[in-house]
Amino acid sequence: RADGTPLEGYTNYPRLVTGTRGGWIQTKKNEFDQGVLENVTTTETGEVVLSKVCPDGDLILNGATTTLSGEKYYCNVQLTNGAILYTSSTEILRIHAISIYIDSTSRIDGDGRGYAGAPRADGCGTRQDGQGPGAGTGGYATVNDNGPGGGGGGYGGGGGNGGGATLNGARDFYEGIGGSSYGSSSDESLYLGSGGGAGGDSCRSGSTGYGGAGGAGGGAIFLDAETINIAGTITMKGQNGENGYLGDTDGTGGGGGGSGGTILIKGKNITITGTLDVRGGNGGARSGTRGGAGGGGAGGRIKIFAESLDEELATYLYAGGTNGGPSGAAPAAQDGQAGTLFTQQRTYVSPMYPDFGRIASQVFDTNYDRAAFIKLSWMEELPSGCDITFEVRASNSSFGKDSPTPEWISLGTQNSPVTSSLPVGR
Repeated sequence: RADGTPLEGYTNYPRLVTGTRGGWIQTKKNEFDQGVLENVTTTETGEVVLSKVCPDGDLILNGATTTLSGEKYYCNVQLTNGAILYTSSTEILRIHAISIYIDSTSRIDGDGRGYAGAPRADGCGTRQDGQGPGAGTGGYATVNDNGPGGGGGGYGGGGGNGGGATLNGARDFYEGIGGSSYGSSSDESLYLGSGGGAGGDSCRSGSTGYGGAGGAGGGAIFLDAETINIAGTITMKGQNGENGYLGDTDGTGGGGGGSGGTILIKGKNITITGTLDVRGGNGGARSGTRGGAGGGGAGGRIKIFAESLDEELATYLYAGGTNGGPSGAAPAAQDGQAGTLFTQQRTYVSPMYPDFGRIASQVFDTNYDRAAFIKLSWMEELPSGCDITFEVRASNSSFGKDSPTPEWISLGTQNSPVTSSLPVGR
């Protein structure tokens, strides 16, 4: 069956010999193994199942460090003895496997590897925004004001707005605005966290500082396996915003924090005793006493889909980042909003199986030219979306199990038993 559970076997009744109905039964491993098997395996009890396919082999990290991106299909994934698996910057990592194990000393790390935060704002009136669908905007000043704070990135919630700067006459600054939430808390979508906006540079005469850079968003990881045991840490946190920098007495703004990313886990039997972390980055502090603090980045999203989930000892972290502290003037910098946690029990079907499998029996010779198939019957249990197609062939001329002739006759996806359109031959 396509979900890897046993197929009961099938029974053929292909011959009529000297007026007596005979039977040809295949229910044992050695009987099936005499045929031609493609993408299927047989068990000692005569069950036929699709084979698991692992084109990328195993991923075994014993105290080692590596970086991966893209989509991988492993048989076994093991991270032990302080191993670290980094996700590539700005890329989502998808790992499919039969089993995944992360011990208590090891981790998968995508902190700050989502959408980029804004670069430093160096110059009066310069606005530097973060990147991503929930990017925070940069704070900036004009004319003669100090630099306000940058907005935090949004994702699982909204990013926090940056704080205001000390006025010098009319209000000539524009604090950064926190980014909006996006994506869904309850489906299998995967998004990177968004970057925070930069704090504003000061427009005061003689200022030699800069507004702090925005923090990058967190990365995104998808783990998909029949058995998953996480005793260590998976972290996809947003990066903190940079503090404003000042070379004289005026003020510049702190950068907004990046939003947390995504941890999506799907499996049959999942045990989590470690930590899953998608917290947003903190806003950067102002420089001096006149700049504005950066807003906090929003938390990301944790989503778990499992047939069986043991999470009694799990730690889930998805809070928004805190603001960068006091600001030179109103409005105060804001914290990022919390992200989301979603778990759901559902039937699991492994992606490690091929799209199809084929098993052709050995050739059975009745030694009787007038023999004919009378009935073909079998037992099956199939998950939704899967089916079995039977083909038969017969001839009065000898042929091998690998022979291209005689042609196979398809019986389609009929229900058992089939008694028509069956060929004649010994």
